[in-house]
Amino acid sequence: MKRLVGMLLLGSASILSGGLGAEVTVSDAIEITPRFETPRCQMWPRAAWAEEPQLWLVAWREGNTNALEADIWCARVHADGKPLDPAGIKVCAAADNQERPSVASDGKNFLIVWEDYRNGKDYDVYAARVSADGKVLDPDGFLVAGGAHNQCHPVVVFASGHYHVVWQSYGQDGPRYLLCATRISPEGKVMDRALLITEPGKSLGDKTASAYNPVIAATPDRILVAYLIADGNPMNIAIRSAVLSIDPTSGRPLGPPQNLGPAEQRMPALACDPGGALVAVPLGSAGQNTGFRLYRLDRTGKVVDGPRQVAAPTAKRLVPLFTLAFDGRNYLLTMDRPDLREGRVKQIKVWGWQMPPDRFPLSEDALKYDAVEKYGFLIAGVGDKYQMQGFACAGRKGHVLVAYVQVEGPNNLKLLARLVRAK
Repeated sequence: MKRLVGMLLLGSASILSGGLGAEVTVSDAIEITPRFETPRCQMWPRAAWAEEPQLWLVAWREGNTNALEADIWCARVHADGKPLDPAGIKVCAAADNQERPSVASDGKNFLIVWEDYRNGKDYDVYAARVSADGKVLDPDGFLVAGGAHNQCHPVVVFASGHYHVVWQSYGQDGPRYLLCATRISPEGKVMDRALLITEPGKSLGDKTASAYNPVIAATPDRILVAYLIADGNPMNIAIRSAVLSIDPTSGRPLGPPQNLGPAEQRMPALACDPGGALVAVPLGSAGQNTGFRLYRLDRTGKVVDGPRQVAAPTAKRLVPLFTLAFDGRNYLLTMDRPDLREGRVKQIKVWGWQMPPDRFPLSEDALKYDAVEKYGFLIAGVGDKYQMQGFACAGRKGHVLVAYVQVEGPNNLKLLARLVRAK
């Protein structure tokens, strides 16, 4: 695999049902960067919250959808929803493609990681620090993981004094992807050689299995990684999902992973709360979405409740993207939900569902096409435009920033955000 393919107006925020008794307000759209005279393609938003300066850093991939050149940009958003970098901040403009950013904060500053094709042969993992005042401390980034094959799909969190980066690495043990990890200090020093955290025949079960599409979540004293596993013959692949607990001090796995069962080829969603975690796993096969499963995990990543299968509107070749964030009170699940008319996708909107951590959330009917307004609330949906790639990131208690892409025309994708606040 070589290539992978306005100001906040608090006065006009809408007050909505949070789905399980709570009320939420959703702000008007926040223009993270202004509109430009020429179209721009801003995609794959990811964000992190820094407690000390009270702001989010939103990173994205900028470049036409089919172009062989794409860069990493970012911008800060204050806790009250005010955008702080109207011109945007260019993080990396190296040759060829930079894709799939992920962001974490040590509470003061930020680290952005991404997959990078600057060598012209395969992807490597690069990273750059960004200060709370918006300065890029490592222009164009520094190498985290390289090699003869792809090192890609990186994700990052901060725990126990270090940034922890996990990515999928090709060729570590045969022609397959496995997951590797390393630690990076707040000063930008790579602390470890790439550590293999999934092993064929052991943590993966099948000696021919691949591990890919990791997502990561953490509290100060623990780290969980959810990912997908492809077993067996490449002509008859069976996909399942798993969760692995990582020691935040050493960066090494803590025991075998927890098998979560069947999955689609899309990334799961994962977030932690003080008592455990919640994971959502998309379901489906042959491009046909059939919903997702929710699992309640304890602090070690062990399943303690679930799975609860939740129906979702089906659309051929369209599996909704999910994200989860814990705002200190409740979980917020976001989903890119297609608006189906006569069996066709006419629009995509970003919807949200609030779920308390102390009881199993959502009924099986919660995401059914004709019940979505009863259980959930609209986060982003304007006219006939597509709003998609929603990503939720918690800030101060009861506040979640949801960044998303609004499709305004061919090769014209605008990055926006909305602030969701629990009452």
